[in-house]
Amino acid sequence: MNNLNTINEVRILTIRQPFASLMLHGKIETRTWSTKYRGPVLIHAGLIPFKWNQVLEYSSTDQFDEMCDLFRHYNIDKYCGHAIAVGNLVDCRSMRKADETKAFVQWSSSLYSFVFEDVKSIVPFQIRGTQGFRRLTPVEIEKIEYSIEPCSKCGGKDFRTIPFGTYGHPITTCNDCYIKATHKNEQQSN
Repeated sequence: MNNLNTINEVRILTIRQPFASLMLHGKIETRTWSTKYRGPVLIHAGLIPFKWNQVLEYSSTDQFDEMCDLFRHYNIDKYCGHAIAVGNLVDCRSMRKADETKAFVQWSSSLYSFVFEDVKSIVPFQIRGTQGFRRLTPVEIEKIEYSIEPCSKCGGKDFRTIPFGTYGHPITTCNDCYIKATHKNEQQSN
């Protein structure tokens, strides 16, 4: 069951991996063009992911290391060519130096920051990607299904299944519990 059936307009935006998956972790998307559109956006993981050496060209070493830490248990390439999330685009502005950390790319005066809120994981489904934005058809909107279950650690109701965990198994904790567990494991290994 989708929660967008009362909304007239949803746009789709293709983002290549690993940046598409970072949207579920508060990423600010960057583009060389701006938009006046505000509202729901279906996040599509592009068919061809970036190679890690390409990612390093866009990102600083610290940003790259953070991505590697975050995605060490994820099989993010599994859902290339699929819609993976829906978020609300709330702002588009010239990139600020302060956006660099959340954008996971180095600052550039030629980039625009697309700021999203409430990005939620959905049950992945294949869909044709696009350059720029395009409007979804009513049939495509009907395919959007949120995947919400209680967190296996804290029991919180705000858990969104992240469908591309290790070996394709879903991550069954909310993002906060996942990050706490990851940092706890890192501290124990040091």
